[in-house]
Amino acid sequence: RIASHRIESHRIASHRIESHRIESNQSTEQFSTDRAVLPFENSLGGSIHRNYDLVLTHRLHIVGEVYFKVRHCLLALPGQEKSALTRALSHPQALSQCDGYLTRLGVVKEEFDDTAGAAAHIQREGLFGHAAIASRRAAELYGMHVYDEDIQDDESNVTRFLALAREPLPPREG
Repeated sequence: RIASHRIESHRIASHRIESHRIESNQSTEQFSTDRAVLPFENSLGGSIHRNYDLVLTHRLHIVGEVYFKVRHCLLALPGQEKSALTRALSHPQALSQCDGYLTRLGVVKEEFDDTAGAAAHIQREGLFGHAAIASRRAAELYGMHVYDEDIQDDESNVTRFLALAREPLPPREG
């Protein structure tokens, strides 16, 4: 059992991001999950101090890490022209990472709790004219059309995720 923050196609839990960070740590600490995977650093945005603070306030150990290349897509409901899009919803970090693209597109940027959640919201509410900045996997999950891929302003953008567990891993032999 794993509590996870969204990592492209590895979405495992479904919570709003603020409560999710705390619940991931608490559920791991309270034995309802074995691991939590959360973002800790981004090559453009720097350290995610809130998550470092959560590790310090919960009895968890860092047991792994993964570096994940950021690949944002412009998603919207199918059947509309890209030129008809007037708003882009996403996590503030994703909006910032795609600011140049979104400015050229001429859309209003609107903050949302998380990237995939923005796609789900647009789909659930049937919001034509609204786009989400999220992953290709979010498009597949929520029946969204991918209008553009790799829209982030910096191709070298990487996020470091850490795996957290209740118990430390024993040292490897040899």
